[in-house]
Amino acid sequence: MNGNDERPATVDREDQPTADPVIEGHERDRRRAPLRRGCGWALVLTTIFAILFAVPVGVYLVYGIMDRQAYERELALLREAGGPQTLEEIEAFYPSDPAALRTTHRWLAAMQAIDGDYRASVKNVPLAGAKRLEQAEFDDRGLLAGGDLVSARDLVERYRSTIEAVHVARRSGSVARYPVGFEKLYDWDTGYLRQLRELTALLAIDAEVRLAEGDVDAAVEDVLSMVAAGQSLQNEPSFLSQMFRIACLSLASDAATRLVSRSELTDGRLGEMQRAFEQVDMEEGFRRSLPVERFMALHSVRGDSPVDEPDVAKNASLRSRDAEAAKVLEFYRLAEESTRENLLGIRDAQDAIDAETERLEASPIERLRYPLLLGEGLAASDGVIDFESTALGVLNSQARANLTAAALACERYRLANGGWPATLDDLTPDYLEAVPLDPFAERSLSYAVEEKGILLYSVGIDRVDDGGFEDTTSFGEGDVVVRLPNDRDGKPGQ
Repeated sequence: MNGNDERPATVDREDQPTADPVIEGHERDRRRAPLRRGCGWALVLTTIFAILFAVPVGVYLVYGIMDRQAYERELALLREAGGPQTLEEIEAFYPSDPAALRTTHRWLAAMQAIDGDYRASVKNVPLAGAKRLEQAEFDDRGLLAGGDLVSARDLVERYRSTIEAVHVARRSGSVARYPVGFEKLYDWDTGYLRQLRELTALLAIDAEVRLAEGDVDAAVEDVLSMVAAGQSLQNEPSFLSQMFRIACLSLASDAATRLVSRSELTDGRLGEMQRAFEQVDMEEGFRRSLPVERFMALHSVRGDSPVDEPDVAKNASLRSRDAEAAKVLEFYRLAEESTRENLLGIRDAQDAIDAETERLEASPIERLRYPLLLGEGLAASDGVIDFESTALGVLNSQARANLTAAALACERYRLANGGWPATLDDLTPDYLEAVPLDPFAERSLSYAVEEKGILLYSVGIDRVDDGGFEDTTSFGEGDVVVRLPNDRDGKPGQ
């Protein structure tokens, strides 16, 4: 190695500048600050989202537990009361026997003629079509006359075999057991109910024709079959069926009082009609309907099928409806408990139901929990909440039946004694076992002997004694009235 070779210069470490640790730390912190800030915000946002998610989930779970407990509590009360719950129990609740099946077959056979052709043919016939009986033409004796009598006679003669078939069904002596499809809930076929009501109207027309022709006995047969048409629904546990029963019995009551007002009947025939109306028990029909209505409402809000019992524990969609299911059971329990002794108790139950409904509607959360009960669902379409209207209609029908039976007893007394009874107590025990009650007043029916005849009345839905004033312009106002004249030539409605 010669002396001219150049070697790289070495630098002494002590000669190099030394970095300040403090400055380097600040520099590292400066470079890491954005990352730290990003992680901090991410943690904050994650926490917020976790809270926002956890709170509603927690609330949902808490409500779910509470709703399940409420539902199971109501079910336990239902089991304790012995109410039917399954489809099999509901079917057994509406019993069937060979006599009822035979009667049902006869009623359904008589209904076959009530079809589109029949409805087209009765459009201008009083009672059956759009024309009311009060608008019909009557003679001086108050009997159907003129063109209305001609059209009514043509109609009943065309359907004479149908009318005779109804009389055969009535004479079978048993209530019917119509094929109600409880498994279809509110979608069961109710066409037979409309047909039954139209059959009753046909009988009312025939009674008017027979009376105009002087065949009083045939008119009595029509009235008896009208009562039987309504009574064929006696055991049918449905509010809708009971409403059609009311319609049939209303026509029968009107026909009976018109018949008595315009003819002289024998004690035997009057007694037959009186006994038919005395057998009417509308309140029991309401009570029988409550368990089945509850069954249909419960499965409707749950959205399940009553045919197969669902596994609620594994079905989240069913568990989410526990709140409405529990509330349905609660409302029906209140209705049943309040009407065990008297249907007037439904008013207190309805007040409690209305107050609870208003409370639920006032809360946005509760509106979400009860969409069917509070929205355009079950409550609006099927009457889960409004029991009172049905109960009052039932009581009104019972009042009419009681009044008609008492009026017929008064007529029997008049035939035997040459004058009206001074009080209804004079009718017992020869003509009545006991004076019929006013279902709206929990006392005997009101009665008065007037210049032109007798007045019998119930205080009606408003429970105000209006002295026998009947307000036909407003439902629920005024009294429920039956009058019989001294003579026998008064027109209907006088």
